[in-house]
Amino acid sequence: MNAAHISFGLGEHEDAARALLRSEWSLADLPSDINEPRLWTMTSSDVDGLAGLTVVTNGFKGAQAADELRPYKPVLEYLVIDRRARGRGLGRQLARHVLDEAGQGTDRVTV
Repeated sequence: MNAAHISFGLGEHEDAARALLRSEWSLADLPSDINEPRLWTMTSSDVDGLAGLTVVTNGFKGAQAADELRPYKPVLEYLVIDRRARGRGLGRQLARHVLDEAGQGTDRVTV
């Protein structure tokens, strides 16, 4: 398996993340803060730029008092691997990492 690094958040990769999403879905964009997105990025030593991106949002639907925190119901919205990085197990590695982290404190992540 290739040397890959997975980070929480976009860091300096916001433009690259947006471009990677749009390379797969022309109308896709990074989610707004309203759905409490959690983003992970992946870089790989053999891919120039961003190798992968995962977006998990809070899928809780329902009403609660304005001063209450929304329950966390994670939904895996996007998992994108750059075409140059496919076929090397990076998508599987990213998915496992994200599902483990996103699922902490809840009994499931909806895919």
